[in-house]
Amino acid sequence: MMLSFTPSARAQEGPAPAETKFAPQGTVYAELFGSGVAYSLNFDYRGTRHLALRAGLEGWGGSGGGIFVFPFTASGLIGKRQHNFEIGGGPVLLTGTGDLHDFGTTIIGSAFVAYRMQPPEGGFFFRAGIGPLFNSSAFLIWPVISLGVSF
Repeated sequence: MMLSFTPSARAQEGPAPAETKFAPQGTVYAELFGSGVAYSLNFDYRGTRHLALRAGLEGWGGSGGGIFVFPFTASGLIGKRQHNFEIGGGPVLLTGTGDLHDFGTTIIGSAFVAYRMQPPEGGFFFRAGIGPLFNSSAFLIWPVISLGVSF
């Protein structure tokens, strides 16, 4: 009796490993300091593994008027899975109302570098970093702390 073995190779079939898949994510979060100046409530859309877009709102004031701050940023992300290095920036619109209308409307710049923790399956979102707020006459280094939920 004779046995014969024939080597054969087969390509793996089936779904790709979890590390290679990416699903777009939305995130709702509160940010202390950062591009919103004092605080802001934000929506962030991460459409690709390496790019996120954000829009936010801050408002404060009293019966005599208020000031509203609208931060908009784009970020590049480097990392794997939930741990990322983030670098970004964008314009911040500041505008006054009522008695604070004299404050006017102005645009300042913002930039930041941060550690970003965002699980691919959604859940708790955290970001901490540092970056400047600036215009033609001022440059302020500002911390960034964000907490929220991704879905």
